Amino acid sequence: MTTKRSPIAGYCAWLLAEYNKAKKQTSPPTLYRLIEIKEKEKDCYRLSFQLLGRAIVFKATPENILKNEKIIECFSSKDIRIITELACKKSTQPKNKIIAKIFSEKLNRLLFRTQNLNQEIVDNTATELAMNKAFIRDLSPEDAYMLGYTIAHEMQKEEKRAIRQVKS
Repeated sequence: MTTKRSPIAGYCAWLLAEYNKAKKQTSPPTLYRLIEIKEKEKDCYRLSFQLLGRAIVFKATPENILKNEKIIECFSSKDIRIITELACKKSTQPKNKIIAKIFSEKLNRLLFRTQNLNQEIVDNTATELAMNKAFIRDLSPEDAYMLGYTIAHEMQKEEKRAIRQVKS
C-alpha cells in the first residue's frame, strides 16, 4: 500500500528544501569556536578560539578579533555577541577615577587624588579638575557628581565669607 502525498505537502517539502539550500549558500561557514575566556586584569580579556575540526588553538584579545572582518565572519553569531560584549566593556569604562580626597590646610580646600589608565596619580583641586572638560568626560558619573558637589560647596563657603567681610 502506497500513500499519496497531497500536492500542497509536496510543494511545502520542496520549498523547505530550497530554503535550506539558499540559507547554506548565503551564510558563511562557522570555522572558529570560542573555547575559553580568561580575564588577565580587570576587564582585560584574552580569548582562546579553535579552528573547527583541528586541534589548532589561537589566542587574541576581543578588540583584535573585531578588527579583522574575515575572522569575525567565521564565528557563530553567539560567539560574535560574546566577543563584542567583552570588547565593549573596556571601551565604556571611565578612563579617569578619583581614588582619594585629601584636605589641604594650606589651601583650605579639598585635593582630589586622581588616577588615569596609565596609572599616573595626580593631586588637584576641584576647580582645577573642572577646567579640564576631557578629564570630566572620562570620569564615572559618580565621580563627576562628587566633583561638582565639592565645587558648589566650596563656592558657597567663599560667598558666605565674602558676605561676612562686606557686613563688617
